[in-house]
Amino acid sequence: MTLKDFLISICVVTLFSWIAWFTVLFYIDPEASRIGIFVFYAALFFSLLGTFTMLGLGIRMGLKRLHHEKVVAFRFISPSIRQAVWFSIVIVMSLVLLASDLFTWWSVLLLLGGLVVLESFYLMKNPDPRKRAQPRNAPTKEL
Repeated sequence: MTLKDFLISICVVTLFSWIAWFTVLFYIDPEASRIGIFVFYAALFFSLLGTFTMLGLGIRMGLKRLHHEKVVAFRFISPSIRQAVWFSIVIVMSLVLLASDLFTWWSVLLLLGGLVVLESFYLMKNPDPRKRAQPRNAPTKEL
């Protein structure tokens, strides 16, 4: 799959997710069933996921062009999707907490802290290969 095909697919899926979310928002009574509430949050999550993924890719590719870096554009897909998931979780969970009357500054702070810890673990486990240090036993060139 080329980057263009990926972007078109993400755009189409995101558009359908936003249409589904607005349909649920305007045509489904949330008090009628719990399925309507679940579909509301699920459609919102996938809508935000696609939107934030495209924004993340756009920002990263724009910065790449700004700095004239020679980096493959596919390298930006994984961090864009991962961070879009985190942002979408924060927004949807904040709405769930609001609906449950549990939304406080410290509950959101705990949620954000947990996601920061997850992102930190991921970044520590999978460092950027361009910034890896040489092994300690590697020979060095002296002048």
